[in-house]
Amino acid sequence: PKSAWPHLVEAALLRNTGQNDEATRSLEKAVQKDPQNRRVVGAMVRHLKDLPGDHAARLYDLRKQLVVLVP
Repeated sequence: PKSAWPHLVEAALLRNTGQNDEATRSLEKAVQKDPQNRRVVGAMVRHLKDLPGDHAARLYDLRKQLVVLVP
């Protein structure tokens, strides 16, 4: 897909079925497609915050990106 939205929908479905690794990949694709979309970046932040493991570096980068995007 050319748009980020199908990846967001796919990620939500995957996450709801416990497929977190696949959901992460879908969200990364969404961020790559539309890195200027704060909803897309925010969805990735929320997803990573809820996952076990150390995602601090990626969260830091995404939050920095959000600060630039918020008017």
